Amino acid sequence: SAVIEIGRHGPIVSGTRTLRDAIGHLGKTGGRILVGEGIYAFNSQLSMTRTNIHILSTSPGKTVFKRTATGSDPMISFTGAECILEGVRFIDENSTGYCIESTGDRTVVRNCFFENVYGGIKIDGADFCTIEGNHFVDADGHNVEFANTCVGALISNNRFEEAREFNILLSTGTTKSTMIGNV
Repeated sequence: SAVIEIGRHGPIVSGTRTLRDAIGHLGKTGGRILVGEGIYAFNSQLSMTRTNIHILSTSPGKTVFKRTATGSDPMISFTGAECILEGVRFIDENSTGYCIESTGDRTVVRNCFFENVYGGIKIDGADFCTIEGNHFVDADGHNVEFANTCVGALISNNRFEEAREFNILLSTGTTKSTMIGNV
């Protein structure tokens, strides 16, 4: 599969447009997008409908996805299966939406940092998803929510601080899930 690298183009770049362009260059089988250090501004939702899209920070914690618009849509929406997001820092002080929402099976969110967000991650009816090694600070809503019927979730080794709602919310119908090592 293809590998595309996004470098730093200045103090703030359009994260939505930059990532959309990169996804557009990946083939139908997906691939990796390596995202460098910088602040990537999201003024609209990034919807990813393809499968096997891996967005990986080359500078974990220094790759910042920041929402600049208000609204309730997620910053990133995965509808394709087997999507991975790793090492990104999310800042979202302007909305009432989740940073990440996924309906795609086998979604993985790993080693990300969520700061001043309304909601961190919502998995909606997707199976065999993994949420691990993330850090959540100062959420107004839920940090992690599994909604509707989700099977086989793994929620492990996440750190939660100062949530005003639930740190982890497993809705009715979420079954055969494992939670381990979360603090």
